[in-house]
Amino acid sequence: MFLGGAVGIELHVEWYNEINYTDSLPYMLWTIVEEGLEMFGVIVFIYALVSYMKTNGDNPSIVLRSSAPDESIQGGTGGGST
Repeated sequence: MFLGGAVGIELHVEWYNEINYTDSLPYMLWTIVEEGLEMFGVIVFIYALVSYMKTNGDNPSIVLRSSAPDESIQGGTGGGST
């Protein structure tokens, strides 16, 4: 899918580039199809990769962490200097 979108559709789109017809509706529609196939191909690849990881005993997960600094590293909320 990814290669079909990237290479196959690009062959159709290249003709519009050669004749400088890139502001036309057909060119824009072919471009949408090309980009859509590429994105869909990446989604299928990620899904297949996660499915493969699950079947081999791995537990794929996504962990979101805060980027705020930890207070204990900066010395807490202590007062002035001595």
